[in-house]
Amino acid sequence: MPEDRPGRIDPADLLGRQPVGNGLGPYACQLATKRLLVTGAGGFLGSALARDLAALRPPSLVLVDNHENSLAALRKSVSGDGVRFVLADIRDRKRMLSLLDESRPDVVFHLAAYKHVDLAEEFPEEYVAANVLATWRLAQAAMETGVERFVYPSSDKAVQPCSVYGATKRVAEILLRSLNAGQHKTQSVVVRLVNVVGASGSVIDTFARQIASGRRLTLTHPDMTRYWMTEGEALLLMGYGAASPCPGATIAVDVGEPVAVLQVAQRLWERYGAGRSEFVVDYIGTRPGERLAELLLGPTEAYEPSECRGILRIVEKAAAPLAVESISARLTAWESLAAARERAELRKQLLELAYTGIPLPAGNQQARG
Repeated sequence: MPEDRPGRIDPADLLGRQPVGNGLGPYACQLATKRLLVTGAGGFLGSALARDLAALRPPSLVLVDNHENSLAALRKSVSGDGVRFVLADIRDRKRMLSLLDESRPDVVFHLAAYKHVDLAEEFPEEYVAANVLATWRLAQAAMETGVERFVYPSSDKAVQPCSVYGATKRVAEILLRSLNAGQHKTQSVVVRLVNVVGASGSVIDTFARQIASGRRLTLTHPDMTRYWMTEGEALLLMGYGAASPCPGATIAVDVGEPVAVLQVAQRLWERYGAGRSEFVVDYIGTRPGERLAELLLGPTEAYEPSECRGILRIVEKAAAPLAVESISARLTAWESLAAARERAELRKQLLELAYTGIPLPAGNQQARG
């Protein structure tokens, strides 16, 4: 593969549109004065966010990850007087509460999560523990320690979810909405992301590796489509969520129309593989929990514009948020189900909560609002 990696491809060439922004943008100055903490800081987006935040030289930047190699690699690429690297597991409530108490961040970017759709179907207890229970406890710890803004990246897979992974992200959105309703100092902002170009483990990354090694490309289904965004757009969205006057909001980038994954594969091959081999795709079938087309809005949601070009607010028109006490009781029961590996019952209850107040999906299509 040439030095120019797929993550650096002009999105207009690959995805048919220009990005709406690139990086923290106009929110950098506000974040430069804040004490900051990032979980999942060693991941693809986490490390990009860490680098951009460190460049601002904030008074404090705590970078947390539970993956030793990722944190060690991050340590080699990020530096600064106020930067601190912490090896810790977000599922350890006491450890995270202690860390928040001693570091006193103004803004928490909670990027740590399990993300593989097919593995979530096999091990729902682990995804509930990492994506739901840990998020709930971390958000509560943020409230207890006076955090101003809790920024939570969700996913388009959370919209009318058909997978355990998507349901965990939707339930986390519901939990944070309930906490916001309490009018605490801490306000959570949900950042709903779509597929990020160049993310490690993504389909683009898989295609790139297959082309580089001269292998045939593999795709689950010829009709598969996805929405795409750039790393810079994801960072802009998180910067907006952390620094703009939108407490309690759910926000998204205007990502345009869905793109056929087969078309993405062909464009990548034309850029990197033409002349090396013939463009051939093997269809391997959809994975557990995977759907052919993602959705951007649920049946009780609508878009409204924001003051930032290309960023949209998602307005929830459903019933009032669930009571915190009701949610706490459910999560206590889920913790027991997860410990006992009662997977079928855990998945059933997870999806029930994910669809609270909205109709079950009738299909896999949706018009943009």
